[in-house]
Formats: sequence, C-alpha cells, structure tokens
Amino acid sequence: MLGGRVAVTGVSGYLGQRLLHALAAHPQGDAVIGIDWRPPPFAPPLLRFVRMDVRDPALADLLRAERVDALVHLAFIMQPARDRRWMRAVNVEGTRAVLEAVARAGVSQVVFISSVAVYGAHPDNPVPLSEESPLRPNADYPYALDKAEADALTQDFAVQHPGVAVTILRPAIVLGPHVDNFFSRYLSRWPLLLAVRGGDGPMQFVHEDDAAACIAACLRQRARGVYNLAGEGSLGWREVLRRARRPFVTLPAWWAYLVAALLWRARASLVAPPGQLAWVRFPSVVSTERLEREIGFRPRHSTAGALADFLRASLRRERIRGSQPRR
Repeated sequence: MLGGRVAVTGVSGYLGQRLLHALAAHPQGDAVIGIDWRPPPFAPPLLRFVRMDVRDPALADLLRAERVDALVHLAFIMQPARDRRWMRAVNVEGTRAVLEAVARAGVSQVVFISSVAVYGAHPDNPVPLSEESPLRPNADYPYALDKAEADALTQDFAVQHPGVAVTILRPAIVLGPHVDNFFSRYLSRWPLLLAVRGGDGPMQFVHEDDAAACIAACLRQRARGVYNLAGEGSLGWREVLRRARRPFVTLPAWWAYLVAALLWRARASLVAPPGQLAWVRFPSVVSTERLEREIGFRPRHSTAGALADFLRASLRRERIRGSQPRR
C-alpha cells in the first residue's frame, strides 16, 4: 500500500501509538486518519485525529470522505472487564461495525490484529500451532473469546469481499520498553505471582517494534491471509518470573484457580479471570514460517529479547519512581 491513506482504529492505544511512530518514520501516504474515543499522546503532523466510537454509523462516511485506502483495526479492550456485555459490544460488535463501514466506503485493504489467544492454551495443543489450527479460545478467558469471534468475522468478510485485501495477524503477547498492557502491569506490579504445580506453559513474546514493523509490511505488500507473529524461541512461565526477579508461589491447580477466582471477585487490581491461568500451565506456541515465507518478514527480536527490553525499561522506571521525593 503505497501512496494511499491509512486509517488506524484504536490509534491512542499502546500498539496504535507504536504503529503511528513507525508510519511517521516511514510515511506510506499523505496522512494517517487516527480514530479513537480519546486523544493520542503522540500526534505527529501526518496524523488527522478523529474522536469517534468505531460503532458509530458515521464511520463509513468518514472513511469515504477521507479517501481511506487501507484500515488497520486495533480498537479492542484487552484489560479484563467485569461488564462482560460492554466488553463484547466494543470488541465483537465494534469489529463487525468496522468491517461493514469498510465495505460501504470502498476501502480496499484491511489489517485486523487478532491474537494467539484465539488458539487457546490446552494440554493437547501441538507445538507449534499453525494458522490452520482450530480456534479454541479458553472458555473462561473473555478476551480470547472476543478475539476468536472477531477473527472469525474477519475471515468471513474476506470470503464475502474478495476485492478487499484482508490480513489477519495473530501476534503473541507484545512486550518492549514502552509497553503498557494488562500483562506488563501484572508482571511488573503484582506483589506475588502464581505458578501452577505440574505445569509450566511455554510462552512467546513479540517486540513492540517488530509488531509495528510487521503491520507496516503487510500494508506495503497488500498482504492477504492469516499470519502468526512471534519472536523466535519460547520461555516457560517460571523462567519468565526468574528473569523478571519476581516473587511467586507454586500452588496445586485447584488451589491456584480458587485464589484467582477469589481475587477476581474481590475486584483486586491487575487480576484477570482465573481462565488466564491456562496460559501459565499449557502450551500455545505458534509457527511463524508462513509470515517469513510469504511476507518476507522475520522479527528482529527473539522472545527472550522482547522480555529483556521490557524488563530493562521497567527497572529504569522503578528507579526513577524510587528517586522521586515523597510528598
């Protein structure tokens, strides 16, 4: 995609901001139309920001008026929400509304950012998972359920609109020096983390710079299809905790799920529904061979490298906070 205008939903979110930095550094058109319900912290000259809910029926008119050629859909609630109806309305119905607006406005390219969470973390998962592996999100992990449903909607859209170049990226957990997502806050701030006896699920990460660069590559090449995205290698959960130098306790599965459920019901901060424990027990490792073969994209950072960059930045932030005088 060279020369056309790019629209980015969720431009004020963490990954939207990293993508905006990448597009500002290497412009692919005369403007980026950023769509979000809150203003972006980083707003370069090429950005035209529009405050809008992606479910607004006026979205199609906006895309048409701005002559948008390609759209990257990033607007999605990752933070676990106790209002399940609202979360699904934004995530799933929001994706449906965006795809309908794309069709009405005649946008010729869509990049939807899915997640490896759509495969679920299960004891019988093959290692690695391919793009043809079935979508089996863990039933008690709402974010994964919403991603899988939105992923399926986008796949159906691609079949029904063959004239639109549709890319579905399924990245691993995004980490890096600027990361600000649920996982990073949990890993760096929760006083005592959980491990589950008898399970140490291998995990993959993708560096924030690689995630943004991969989206940009898909835009340039007008990629079509489904692609996994992760840094090379994997790390067991206990190794992640060891490298992060975080205290943790290992509990039997039934006890760990009970503790997680009680914390969730108590509305403790930075706590996810107990279904997320499956990710520290069971494998969910993906192959990225198709991405390298068809797009020619290979992440510059490994899984361990993405984690190391995040941990170094997290340590710097802790030192800065510690050096500030108390009031």
